Amino acid sequence: MSKKLVIGITAPLSVILIKGQVKYFIDKGYEVFLMAPEHPETRQFCQDEGSKLIPINIEREISPIKDLIALFQIIFNLWKVKPDVINVGTPKMGLLGSLAGALLGVERRIYTCRGFRYEHENGLKKKILITLDRYACSKVHTVICISKSVQTKGLEDNIFKEEKSVLIGNGSSNGVDLDLFSKEVISKQNISRIIQDLKIQNKTVIGFVGRIVDRKGINELYDSFCQLRNNRDNLHLIIVGKANMAQVSDKDLVRKMEDDPDVTLTGYVGNVNEYMAVMDIFVLPAWWEGFGNTLIQAAAMELPIISCDVTGCRDAVKNGFNGILIPPKEKDILTSTIEALLDDENDRKRLSVNGREWSKRFNSRLIWEGQHQLYNS
Repeated sequence: MSKKLVIGITAPLSVILIKGQVKYFIDKGYEVFLMAPEHPETRQFCQDEGSKLIPINIEREISPIKDLIALFQIIFNLWKVKPDVINVGTPKMGLLGSLAGALLGVERRIYTCRGFRYEHENGLKKKILITLDRYACSKVHTVICISKSVQTKGLEDNIFKEEKSVLIGNGSSNGVDLDLFSKEVISKQNISRIIQDLKIQNKTVIGFVGRIVDRKGINELYDSFCQLRNNRDNLHLIIVGKANMAQVSDKDLVRKMEDDPDVTLTGYVGNVNEYMAVMDIFVLPAWWEGFGNTLIQAAAMELPIISCDVTGCRDAVKNGFNGILIPPKEKDILTSTIEALLDDENDRKRLSVNGREWSKRFNSRLIWEGQHQLYNS
């Protein structure tokens, strides 16, 4: 009889964090269920990967009544499925899924820790989030840390015990698909189409991939871009990702970028690799990340990278080898670092070539094989 595996996530777009993983375990003989909100993205993902959807009404933010309803939904569905293994991740599903699994006595309970939301919070909310993270981790057998710095941070803040935490390989939540994120597989026609559509012929393109939220450093990036183009007439900024206005302090930021002829906001796209193919420099000035998956994707696409020396990012970029790490929230340093890289073509080429080699350390199959060992331990 095949083992039953339930993978739980909070937000529909988080399916990108487990792409290919579900199909891998189905091929290994597991019956796999995705526990997530009912949404076109989750339905399409399950169809593409061959899994079954367990729809749960769950919110990202703290909402006591809705969270209690979601908990009962999770308990009921896990009771029906009777999984052998659950692997829950992203904070809310991590908390509720871990609790439900413990109440039902699921044989193998795993929490994939993709970072700590409390890192950019203060006061009472920070204390609450720390307490909830500790509680979630106390209800599982194993905590998979997706980066060494997440593991270090979790141990320092007493979120989990050392003997319970695991780092698979060199980290990341799902690794990088080196066949998909490769300049060699993208057709010249598609690249030409994007260049023509965006009107970026003869432009130097600075690129960003991620949700448009404060903690990704989007405000600093746009301010730096505006300062740089005062002295350059050939710059263009491409922002690939969806805005979450609840987490953007400057409510005019998106409007300003939409109205800016030198900026392209793509929204959510499935062909991230094709947009990376038209970028010259990749910039992610995040305040913290769980790992920074887009950083290894950009490395695989042979892009020179600028990011921040913070949790998660410092694991995804080798400073001085395939990218440059700077302090977070420092607009002037960000501006001067981008400018220096724009002016040094040889350094850009060196970082680009090194990036492809660096990305090979994070092959997706290494992560999945490590998970498989945990599921059977």
